[in-house]
Amino acid sequence: MRTKAFTLIELLVVIAIIAILAAILFPVFAQAKGAAKTAACVSNQKQLGLSLHMYAADYDDMTVLHETPGNIQPVTDNTVLLQRLYPYVKNADLFWDPTTGKPGDLGPQTMTPANPPDPDWGDWTRWHNLSVSGPGLLGYWSWPNNVATFNYGRNLGSQENISERAAFISSTYPGYEAWGWYQFINYSAISPNYTDPNDFWANQIYAARVRHRDRFVTAYADGHAGTVPAKKMVVPQGGDFWTYYAGERLRYWGSYWDATF
Repeated sequence: MRTKAFTLIELLVVIAIIAILAAILFPVFAQAKGAAKTAACVSNQKQLGLSLHMYAADYDDMTVLHETPGNIQPVTDNTVLLQRLYPYVKNADLFWDPTTGKPGDLGPQTMTPANPPDPDWGDWTRWHNLSVSGPGLLGYWSWPNNVATFNYGRNLGSQENISERAAFISSTYPGYEAWGWYQFINYSAISPNYTDPNDFWANQIYAARVRHRDRFVTAYADGHAGTVPAKKMVVPQGGDFWTYYAGERLRYWGSYWDATF
């Protein structure tokens, strides 16, 4: 009598088929997981964008202070963006990209600002990786008597092209995947440093695009949120800064020299 069984060749064929299916399906699962986290990030961004409007409604339509102005002396505390918007969201996790979460070494979590601040401000709420537009939405530069002065606060209702203006964007402290900074500088973010990926000022927004399939996850100043192709909104390598800091890119990043645009 012969016992029925799989031959070695049949087993190898089955194993090969399973391996092929796994090679096909695993990347699909990874993409689906990434898309889900991007969708969660968009949701977080939308809530942060709406919190800007709730804050403005309570403060005569003025945008939130994202830091304690350095021209207010003496600096008695270190209140920053998250502390001012926290009452409107009640969840500090919203300020972190779901693809990274809050880093494990974040330190004590308190809404009490450092008082007095140490040379590095000494406040954990200085850090999160869904960063707000400092000079593009919450303030602007002026040059009275040829002296550079940063003006804190804009009137939210007077902003032009508000549905195209980036308010929050997912960011990364170059070299530290989970960390970001509380604000991004629009005129640096539009022009990535392609030769030095660890350039803090230029690459904190551009570096985060890899978490979201080369897209910027963005909350806009009118409260809606979505994603935009990164390459569409930056100066390409070798491109002229002022040629590209115009049109839809100017509307996206906002000006750093005008109180309304």
